Amino acid sequence: MKKDIVILGSSGFIAKAFIKSILNKNFNITAIHRSNIEDKYPGISYQNVMSYLEAKIPQNSIVFHFAETADKAEVNKQGFSYIKRVEEQVLYFLSKKPIRFIYTSSTSVYNDQSSLYLNPDSILSEPNDVYSRAKVLVENIVKRNNGVILRLSNIFGSGMSNRNIFSNILSQIHNSEIILNDSSSERDYLWIDDLLSALYHVAIKEATGVFNVASGKSISVESLCKLILTATNKEHLQIKYRFPPCYSSIKIDISKTTECFNWIPKTNILDGIHKLIGDMSEK
Repeated sequence: MKKDIVILGSSGFIAKAFIKSILNKNFNITAIHRSNIEDKYPGISYQNVMSYLEAKIPQNSIVFHFAETADKAEVNKQGFSYIKRVEEQVLYFLSKKPIRFIYTSSTSVYNDQSSLYLNPDSILSEPNDVYSRAKVLVENIVKRNNGVILRLSNIFGSGMSNRNIFSNILSQIHNSEIILNDSSSERDYLWIDDLLSALYHVAIKEATGVFNVASGKSISVESLCKLILTATNKEHLQIKYRFPPCYSSIKIDISKTTECFNWIPKTNILDGIHKLIGDMSEK
């Protein structure tokens, strides 16, 4: 018997890729979105809503919540009104009594001053912007309702937003030099296909709680840039930085996720870069 699965925010990068990846799985899919979707698949129930508070969520569904703004600058610009809106949204979604509610949060909620690998029980940073405050607020609501929280690292792949470090570097490879903000920040980057595999495993299991979804390996901005330059045969380009180095590191422990869902990333950062460049060259 097919399970009913609802994708909230289905016009976004991750949600669109997830829908495509489960088309031939044992699901009845409802895709709910505010922005227009050009490529629609047969057999999927689409809802284009002005507000997510209008969404019609089938009873006894597995609900994936992607319906938040990914652009930190845009979120921070909106201020308190954004926090109020995401709170109203998640309370509305949960009022529909899904059999499982899965919220995609972010590893940015962790303290970036730790040298340790961070697990779901690690102390979170004190929210210092609207984006982080909203994530923590929604996480707490989902926890109280026995849902699933997935703290995603930096996801990269074909079709992603151009507002990320990969797009920033790749947009400069035809210049005489690469200019970045700093050299030392360390972050975890996960190839999109590995995330999609994790999401599928989460969908078919019954576990609840907080889980990290990441590669488990962090890399500095400088090292990432050098890998991209090597992959594009641009090793000769000089890298310059706007600001001096300052310690900022988020290292992610994925052992709980691996143990619970029998999932492990298969694509290392260099292979992911080559796949990304290959996908871009085909377009």
